[in-house]
Amino acid sequence: MGRMRRLLSPHALLIVVATGYGCAALSQVPSLVAFNWDEVVYASQVRPGVPAVPMSAPRAWGMPLLLAPVAALTQSVPVIRCYLAVLAGVCLYLAFRPWLGLFGPAARPARPRDALEEAPGAVSRYAVPLAAALFVTLWSTVLYGAMAYPNLWLAFALVAAAGWFCRALREPGRTGPLVGLAVALAAASLPRPRCRCSSPARSGRYGGRRAAPPCSARPRAGSPWAGARGWPRRSSGSAIRSPGCARARR
Repeated sequence: MGRMRRLLSPHALLIVVATGYGCAALSQVPSLVAFNWDEVVYASQVRPGVPAVPMSAPRAWGMPLLLAPVAALTQSVPVIRCYLAVLAGVCLYLAFRPWLGLFGPAARPARPRDALEEAPGAVSRYAVPLAAALFVTLWSTVLYGAMAYPNLWLAFALVAAAGWFCRALREPGRTGPLVGLAVALAAASLPRPRCRCSSPARSGRYGGRRAAPPCSARPRAGSPWAGARGWPRRSSGSAIRSPGCARARR
């Protein structure tokens, strides 16, 4: 009976949900055979021997750092996507883990007259794994779990930050929630830039026009990234040519 109770605990169910989500994200890998252009930009920053594509203002170094442990070792798109899928399952667990300390038997007693005093008793002990399960039922959550796009990873960090913030309010004097909050907010600041003032188009570096990637940044023909979707093109069908490109403009 005690073993069954542990297997059905909110913490164990959260692990089951995170594992199932990682498997669901892995199931998307066969259909994602090539990088999109945004993913090429991020991966090229950390892959030796591959020309680094210039990063525009809406991009930040969070995604290259996320890809670095695997992208620095291999160009294999399936391997990188499998790594991201497994990492997404781990991040889902880390995002919802702080909330277990607010609801259910793991919740610490609130201070007298605290506004959150009756919250754990009013919410089911299974609210946290249920919330995680509902989150992973979104098609975008499953699809982007194996892709190097910043929105999902930012959402993981913000969910964790909100949980640690509530824990810090509920458990004053403890440094653990404050450290968790600081780490979560620091992680959330990496995938998205703080401002857009450094955009080449804003600064007039290319005559006020939208900056195009240099020709040397295009993935080489022999690279698995050569089939990347999303390379910018003109409306007439000819490829955009960046300033200083040696090829004649058509």
